[in-house]
Amino acid sequence: MGFTLYGALAALALAAMLAVTFLAGRKNGVDYGCVIRFAVLAVPLALIFSRLTYCLTSLSYYTETIGHPELLLQLRDGGYSMTGAMLGVIIASMLAGKWCRRPCGAMLDAAAIGMSAALIIARLAEPLADMGWGYPYYSPLFCFLDGLTENMGDFAFTHPVFAYEATVAAAILVSLLIIRRQVGQGYTFLAFLLLYGCSQTVMESLLNGGHMKVIHFVKVNQIAALVMLLIPLVVWSIRLARIPHFRRCVFADWALAIVCILSAVVQEFSVEGADNPYFSVVLVGAVMAGLLGLTTLLRSLAWKRYGFRRLLPVIIPAVIAIAAAVVDRVTDVGDHYRLVLWGIMACDMAILAAIGLRQRAICNINP
Repeated sequence: MGFTLYGALAALALAAMLAVTFLAGRKNGVDYGCVIRFAVLAVPLALIFSRLTYCLTSLSYYTETIGHPELLLQLRDGGYSMTGAMLGVIIASMLAGKWCRRPCGAMLDAAAIGMSAALIIARLAEPLADMGWGYPYYSPLFCFLDGLTENMGDFAFTHPVFAYEATVAAAILVSLLIIRRQVGQGYTFLAFLLLYGCSQTVMESLLNGGHMKVIHFVKVNQIAALVMLLIPLVVWSIRLARIPHFRRCVFADWALAIVCILSAVVQEFSVEGADNPYFSVVLVGAVMAGLLGLTTLLRSLAWKRYGFRRLLPVIIPAVIAIAAAVVDRVTDVGDHYRLVLWGIMACDMAILAAIGLRQRAICNINP
């Protein structure tokens, strides 16, 4: 197996994850023995689950497309999943906590910070393996990217999604370092799942990749991101529902969350799906906007929030749509239709993140 720069950077990302997890664990009161056990488990489990996830979602390629299922065992040919690697690290954190007979929350919190640091390196390394590139851009709004993409051959003038993902990972890392000072054990890990899931749902839509799809344009990683963001919402909602005063607030939160998820699915269908004469994006979009407005009002009344703030979830997507329409009118070249859809999807995910972080803050005050 020969040396590759991408492989070296992937190893560096894994080493950074272990180092940052060690430092964060020490801050959380995790002893050396527990961190060492975590390191011993994390490396093999990350590799195993990364490869296993890729193989399970690519069985038809090996068994039908090329007809050589034995190539599933050829590890040096590539084929790994970031979602699987993260699953392996999470399992290693839980096993290490159980092994040391300590609560898993502190170890999971430390691993969440470590994974955020590793994601920065791993994402920036993706172009070396021809990964991390999105759709071509035509809008003059993205001309500042020309210097980065114009000499990239087949990927010239395409969205450098790997750079977006690395930037988001850095923002998540900073957010977790701030959050961990304010919350109890396990909350930092749940905040990581929420923020990563919300951001990655949009990033997977930007990617123009053809692998690891469940059906048609539905991607495994995008479904995994939705599951990730739902886990903390479920956990925090259960805790809030135990407090009588917040039960109606939980109901309103989930009504808005479901509408946001449905809206994001509509945007994804519009971006990736083929033209369908029986599907009206405008009509469905108008219905979703109306539902978003109603559920936003319901949540504002439940949380007793009044004034301009309660309308922000409706105003922000509307402003994005109007701005894109204005740009589309004054320029001759552009892909503003997709920008509108991605912008609305990003707003949906931002609302979900705000719902979760609000619940986290209340749960931390009322443990």
